[in-house]
Amino acid sequence: MTTWQDIARHNIPREATFTDTATPGGTRNRHILDSTAPRSLELFAAFLHTLMNNPAQQWARYRIRARDDLNRDPAVKKWLDDVSKKVLARLEAANVYTHLHKAYLNLGAFGTTISFVGDGGDGNLRMQSHHLSNAVIAENEAGDVDTIHLTKQFTPRQAQQRFNPDGDQSLSLGKSIDSPQRGRKHEKIKFVHSVVPVTDQVVRDLFPKRFLARGSKFASVWMNAHDRVRVGLGTFEEFPYQVARWYTVEDDVYGRSPAMTVMPDIRMSNRMSETILRGAEKIVDPPFLIPDGGIVSPIRLFPGGLSFSDGEVKPIPLIPPGASRIEIGTELLKQRQDAIREGYFVPLFITPDSPVKTATEVLQQSDERNDLELFVRRVL
Repeated sequence: MTTWQDIARHNIPREATFTDTATPGGTRNRHILDSTAPRSLELFAAFLHTLMNNPAQQWARYRIRARDDLNRDPAVKKWLDDVSKKVLARLEAANVYTHLHKAYLNLGAFGTTISFVGDGGDGNLRMQSHHLSNAVIAENEAGDVDTIHLTKQFTPRQAQQRFNPDGDQSLSLGKSIDSPQRGRKHEKIKFVHSVVPVTDQVVRDLFPKRFLARGSKFASVWMNAHDRVRVGLGTFEEFPYQVARWYTVEDDVYGRSPAMTVMPDIRMSNRMSETILRGAEKIVDPPFLIPDGGIVSPIRLFPGGLSFSDGEVKPIPLIPPGASRIEIGTELLKQRQDAIREGYFVPLFITPDSPVKTATEVLQQSDERNDLELFVRRVL
């Protein structure tokens, strides 16, 4: 949790609520002095979004498995193309592109992203991105995520809309929802959503047999965590949460990210920026050495300031012109900034301005882009 918080502070400060409490309208980027990492992360997410789910292209296409003869049939191809376009239209109506960009940002920063994809309760498709601090995930024996416990907050009004839209008086959502105290009608109450395989013993103990007889693979339980009241039971034919991980390591269910690789360079670039700024400030407005008792009034170094002295006083700057080598620090900072960009693969999809390129350079860049595309598709 502290690792995610440190990454969020330096890369995506609006998500830095793992250990800190967010204040509405508060400043969250105070830990960032060099913006190379946040900008590189934005480029990383934009590249993945363009590569995988470009809104200007038909990025989802369907085929009939193991039937190449049907896939080549013109009538079947036309039907499959129509299906693909209808699916993309439904996804666009669900605001999928906004959530996908956020998912790619979280993937590059934290190595794990969690999104819900399913029925919104009104027959329309719904996609929601969830903060990593609100979820606990678990894998099955094959290493795939098949269990999640996720917290979500609702006001009493939102809870009624979500779990009791018909206003059934016999259905209790908990005392905090059914009869909220005065002044607390807009206070948010924590709920927990658990989705587990129906084969788990806890499901067999908790669910009525009529739920398990439907043939669904996953069970869903909603709990009012404040009042410890179960407010909803259901099932899913497929796991409704999309949990993507950049790559995993042994004995850890959560993913590793490019940000984790370059965090030493990110910390160093921020530290260097602070040092360079202090050095530049001292050159522009250097400290002075003044004889004791030589100045009658406080010395004023701002433009137009008047200082009064008792006799002749010659202030001596402690940092003479040319004594500080800011360009050395700037060059070292540039090396760290380049390392951060490379860690986010920015040089692979941002081509430096060059008036003339040889055929070898063009082919090499094309091969690098193709290799990166294959790598991303294999990971995701």
